[in-house]
Amino acid sequence: MPATVISETPTTVQAMQSSQPSRSSTSPFTRRSRVERNSSYADTLNDLDKVQEKEDTAEKEVAKPNAAPVLTPFEGFLAVLAASQAFLLLVDAPANNWSAILAVLVTTAVVLLGVDTVMRIGTELLTGPSTGKPWHRVPLTDAVLEIGTINKFANSCQVREKGLKIVQYIFKLGAYSKIFSKDVGGVLKSLSKTTSIARRFFKFCRWVKHFEDYKAAKDEAPGLMRWLLYLRVAANLGADWAEDICSLERIGFLPKGTLSVEFMLFAEYCQLVLALIEIGISAVMVRKQQEVSELAEEKKRVAQQRKLALMRLELVKFVSDIGKAIFDCELHFAHEGVFIGCSLFSALVSTHKNMVKVLK
Repeated sequence: MPATVISETPTTVQAMQSSQPSRSSTSPFTRRSRVERNSSYADTLNDLDKVQEKEDTAEKEVAKPNAAPVLTPFEGFLAVLAASQAFLLLVDAPANNWSAILAVLVTTAVVLLGVDTVMRIGTELLTGPSTGKPWHRVPLTDAVLEIGTINKFANSCQVREKGLKIVQYIFKLGAYSKIFSKDVGGVLKSLSKTTSIARRFFKFCRWVKHFEDYKAAKDEAPGLMRWLLYLRVAANLGADWAEDICSLERIGFLPKGTLSVEFMLFAEYCQLVLALIEIGISAVMVRKQQEVSELAEEKKRVAQQRKLALMRLELVKFVSDIGKAIFDCELHFAHEGVFIGCSLFSALVSTHKNMVKVLK
């Protein structure tokens, strides 16, 4: 049977070409469907999509405005002022120089938080809340003080211990202020010591948890932050372990005078070093969290802003710990009134932090 011959006249060829869509007229959806018929081509297309996403992300990063300087000129001036005043305190300062100590602590906190942030917080405190929230709401949470909430706090060992710390320094402040009679002042001082001993039973073996911090430090990328985290672990272990030994004598388990003064001071100096390290770490974390809060989505912004506020409070608390530690270390310029005020402030911040943890 003879084969059928199809003559490809110019008209026929033109018709065939017109029936096939050109490369330029094919839609992206049609090209994608055609490629996806073959698994290898589909994998290639997915890889190309990932590359495009990375390029888009890189373009967004480049488009971001330059990060604000760590310190403004005014904040730099305050930092130099605080450093010079602290140097004068260490070198040549009269005893009980409370105004100089307080000036250094407040200036340091302002520099670390940022002048603009402090001004904004001060304005909000003066104008008062405008959100209509109930007055008995736990700050930086949606919970209110009711029986269920109080029961959660009562079941938390950390909240109870920090609550006792508040009570301890309220008693101590009452005795120090001398606004009460001599007999009442003596009772308040005795109550403060008794509360301090009660707190020590809550804090035994607290150093064990810092082995988990060692794992976190080990996982940190190599650099300055990693070494700071290692130093924090070492200072925490030294401070908490030494405090446990000192507690054995203060609760009466060991005879009085068993431990030397130098050993007790070792525990206090560990606390001083720890506070300095925590200030450095927290300052970096606050900066990072501030960037996260500014870039957060609308539905997550409140949670991120609350987290930032907690971190700022903790940073100020570490600065306050310096005022407490210089008295515990028996430095020549220490002042008992500053020590009590800083201890009470740190107790309030720590208690609130643990309350927020319980309510999560």
